[in-house]
Amino acid sequence: MDPGRCVLLIAVLILMPTACAISVSYASSGYGGSVTLSESYELDTSTALSESTGLGQGSVEQTKSASGTGTNRISTSISSKEYTAGSSIESTSSLSLSSAVAGDGSGAGISQALSASGSVSSSLKGVSGGLEAVHSAGVESGLLSSAQSIGVGKDVSAMESTRIAGINGYVSAGFSSKEGAGEVASAVSQGAICANLGSGSSAVYGDLALSGPGSLTASASDSESSSKHEVIIEDEGGDADESASTMLLAATGGYALSGTSLSATGDQVSLSSVISNPKGSLITKEAQSGVSKPMSSQSIGIASGSSVTTTWSRSGRGRMSSISSTYKSTDGTKSVSNSVSGSGYPYSIAGSATYSQSSAAMYQTLSSTNGALTTSQSAWSWSNGEELRAASTLSSSGTISGTQIAISDPVKVISSQSLTVTGKATVSSSSRASSNGDSSSTSASVSGASKMSLTALADASNTRYNNELYHRTGAFFDSSGYAASIKADSSASYLNNFARSHGEWTKAGSGELTVSAETVKSAVSDVEIKTGSDAALSYTQSGTGSTVKSGLYTYAAKRSGGDVYLYQSHLYSHAYPNNDHHSMDEYVSTASSAISAKKSDMKIQQWENGKWVAAKNYYSSGSYTAAVRANDILTSAYKWDRLWEAQPRSKTPYDRVPWGVEYMYSSSSLSKTYGGEGIDVAIIDTGADTLHPDLLMRIEDFADAYGPGEYTQSDSHGHGTHVAGTIVADGGFDGKGIYGMAPEADLRVYSTNFYYSDVASGIYRATDLGAEIISMSLGGSVESSTLNSALDYAMANGVLLVAAAGNGLPDNPTMATPARYPGVVGVGAIDSSGNAIWWSSPGSNDGDYVPEGNEVTFGAPGVSVYSTYPTYKGYYTTMSGTSMAAPHIAGTAASLWSRYLIYGDGANDIRNLMINCAKQNDVKTVKITPDAVWYRSYAEPYSNSGYYSSIYPYMSGSTYYLNILQGDDVLTGVGVPRISL
Repeated sequence: MDPGRCVLLIAVLILMPTACAISVSYASSGYGGSVTLSESYELDTSTALSESTGLGQGSVEQTKSASGTGTNRISTSISSKEYTAGSSIESTSSLSLSSAVAGDGSGAGISQALSASGSVSSSLKGVSGGLEAVHSAGVESGLLSSAQSIGVGKDVSAMESTRIAGINGYVSAGFSSKEGAGEVASAVSQGAICANLGSGSSAVYGDLALSGPGSLTASASDSESSSKHEVIIEDEGGDADESASTMLLAATGGYALSGTSLSATGDQVSLSSVISNPKGSLITKEAQSGVSKPMSSQSIGIASGSSVTTTWSRSGRGRMSSISSTYKSTDGTKSVSNSVSGSGYPYSIAGSATYSQSSAAMYQTLSSTNGALTTSQSAWSWSNGEELRAASTLSSSGTISGTQIAISDPVKVISSQSLTVTGKATVSSSSRASSNGDSSSTSASVSGASKMSLTALADASNTRYNNELYHRTGAFFDSSGYAASIKADSSASYLNNFARSHGEWTKAGSGELTVSAETVKSAVSDVEIKTGSDAALSYTQSGTGSTVKSGLYTYAAKRSGGDVYLYQSHLYSHAYPNNDHHSMDEYVSTASSAISAKKSDMKIQQWENGKWVAAKNYYSSGSYTAAVRANDILTSAYKWDRLWEAQPRSKTPYDRVPWGVEYMYSSSSLSKTYGGEGIDVAIIDTGADTLHPDLLMRIEDFADAYGPGEYTQSDSHGHGTHVAGTIVADGGFDGKGIYGMAPEADLRVYSTNFYYSDVASGIYRATDLGAEIISMSLGGSVESSTLNSALDYAMANGVLLVAAAGNGLPDNPTMATPARYPGVVGVGAIDSSGNAIWWSSPGSNDGDYVPEGNEVTFGAPGVSVYSTYPTYKGYYTTMSGTSMAAPHIAGTAASLWSRYLIYGDGANDIRNLMINCAKQNDVKTVKITPDAVWYRSYAEPYSNSGYYSSIYPYMSGSTYYLNILQGDDVLTGVGVPRISL
């Protein structure tokens, strides 16, 4: 105390001869303001009290101590015009107290250390400027020790550290104001509590521990937000000891900052959290019984910018708590939900959720060793006046780990799982998506899985474009590894039409099984299986109502003493009703199957008159290889049934991973590629050789201007087969072929007559059948409103459009259409050294790295590209042109898209990702080859400005390298989007 301020010092020592009540009051005023200190005592005769009080100019300071037995009551308050603060203590057995008070007209503080027994209660209270904070603790019968403090002034803050042992104990800290209120509290019916509590003008928090059954709570609310957390530990006569250790945090102020950290045991352990604020809401519930070993749970949520992020973790050994969480956007139109229950020895769960004005997203990782898991994730949205739903479920026993995701944003909903079985496990999984009555779903069950990876997802979207709603749903399941048995199904429903597929192996073996379903303006389903199991089958069907219109079935199994070395089958079906740009109803099934085995059967069957009938059977008493492709097509105009046998190859490639593929994958030493699973790519071209060994298992749908259905030589030119191989060549069903950019992607082929209207028809078809990517290695020199309308339609349905920029003089001195159309990815050509090639058609790039109409987006390999060619023309060949560059970009997009499929990425996300990659691989040099001289006269009209003015002087018959490109240039756009495997 400042000696200059002190005018009075009072010291008191009281030893009560008999119990009585005493009240004392001190007041001081001066330049420090005006302050009053009041006290009251009811002390037992055994209690000794020592007090020292000092008064200054408008200030007061006091210390006191008390000790004794019996019943004692002590209260202290300090106040001014600005505030009030007080302390109250009562005990019935023993008391030891040390306290200090100090204050003036602007603020004050009270602190005290207390140890007491019997029936004990203690509280601190502070009020200032509409803010109030209260701390209290007590026990009905037992021991209490605490250190408490409170400060008042412009704000109010309070702290408390308390230990209680006994019956019906409690501690709490709370605040209230005109804007909101909050409280953190703990109660135990019989046992012990340890607590460190805090409260302020906008938050309460506590580190709490209890031994015995009890509850722990934290809550805060104001006019805009609220948060509440509650933990309950119950004793139901079981063997588990009741205990908990937790941190609880809740705050207000236009957002809800909140968190929990819990470790608990008990016969019944429950945890719930409810958070609501201007950016969204969260509801979480957990419950577990018989928790004999500590379960661990942590979460924290914080508002930042326009969203709230909540993180959590759970870990333990044995049974895990049942978790149920829902996250909602502020506007109430988006939500994601998550539930997990089961056991593990040990188990671990961690994740985060972000929710905002119009979106909600949840990401979670989990693992369970030698345990059991049951999980579900879902996403819901009210979009454009309609419901969108996506959901995934998982049930497993054994050892499993992975990632689970649910997202609801302004354009789509998605629910996905990516899992790994590291030991033995049994797994069942399902996914379903719906939009406007359309739906897609998958389901799978796996027994005896080991070293297996599993991916499942479902997504749905609707988009309004030109006052029309476009709907899309999809579901996908993919597995790879060992299983004693596995079964998977997919189903799609569009209007009154359906498509469905099934695959399985029933004898133990390793392999891959994929099923998928999707709807746009059709129902589409497919199944792909590749296994060494000695018993496997797959089938697909499409139809309308309850009537199957089309179907194909394949089967492989060993006979006595036989062995299936490898069985491969890829089946596809769709139901595609007529619409305003599609003139017929069609029900299509296609199948590609191959077997390498000895003393084994492979059977192909077709759906006819309500049953399966034999189409082709294969068997050999020795080792043999057979491959077949079949069509079963019924349209409102014709029926088309065909079966072809793929002949053993007569030629192998000299380079199994061509330079262009290696270049795009940033490696010069690849032996194979992978990627593209779950992605459908369509090409509009001269057709494709559907019996080529490197394409047989990749091509699903084939059609031309007359409708679906392929033929023996389905690419008389070879251009389309070359393009197809760059995208999806998978090394061949015999393992001796070439690899493309995305060998696990599926391919749809539209053989065009190159009229604008026919190209448009191909775009409509590919879009309606669910393609994610359309690659067009073609181009014209004039605009077409018919073609442009089809391009708009595809982009409105989330399709990534890729097109060749053009091969320059004389036909395309500037970018060709459709590559020049806004939103289409236009692709120029580079050589194996990374130089742009002079004949690639230039765009009008403005250097802003934002692809726009009439601008080249990327460069890609387009010189001396080696790829597939029709078997009847020699299997493989080398070609050059931007036609060869475009499929490198389409394949790169498919490979990337498959990696981000579980996150719900769309066409724009993949394009932006590729732009970021391309910026790291800028092209600066143009190579002018000797043959440029033959085109010099065609360049002359353009030689006074732009790109051709730079190269015209060098079109002289020699080779030149011109460093005239930089950044977002006219030949290769932002660069080459090279990636890594």
